[in-house]
Amino acid sequence: GATETQVDTVRSNKRGLGHWPWGMWQGHDYKNPQKSFGFGRTFIAIDLKTQKVIWNHSEREFIDSRGVCMRNGRIFYFCPQKFLAGLDTATGKPAWKNSDKNLLDAIGPNNRAQHYVTGYATTTYIKCNDGHIFFAGPQRSRLVCASTKDGGLLWQKPNGNLQLVLRDDGLYTAGPSSTGAKLDYATGRELSKMPTRRACTRATGSI
Repeated sequence: GATETQVDTVRSNKRGLGHWPWGMWQGHDYKNPQKSFGFGRTFIAIDLKTQKVIWNHSEREFIDSRGVCMRNGRIFYFCPQKFLAGLDTATGKPAWKNSDKNLLDAIGPNNRAQHYVTGYATTTYIKCNDGHIFFAGPQRSRLVCASTKDGGLLWQKPNGNLQLVLRDDGLYTAGPSSTGAKLDYATGRELSKMPTRRACTRATGSI
């Protein structure tokens, strides 16, 4: 990508450990893809032993690195309001690209975030397992599930400001208010309720 927006250090006026301000810092509104943090147009694979480039793949549109994940030899990546795509990690060849209107409308534009309840604008908003790609996070207005086979829209639910933990027995979603739940992967059906998360807390999980 290009040179990113530079962010100034903000000195705290609080004693002790200090705190962070929730104002919109430079670049955190993600208004300019050419200067937004982690936006670029090229994927490169490098052999770790030889340090040589194996392949590279470029797009005309800017890709949001907050919307990139990898599973089973595929890189899945999102170009906001343009397309969702899959890339083969062995060859760098496109596996599929989906710009279906229903899918893009469900995912929607990026919300502002940067709020003590909502969370941070810089948070990644894609996770995946073998069959499903999930969109959720501080910037998302809906929880969206797409297929890893072709990027097709499988289901969607309101309230996308969720932190996700993917387990074999279900999709765990931690949300503010009463939106958290354990969901069925294939249908999005609620299997059980989850406790409310505390404000901008990041969700983690283990057995």
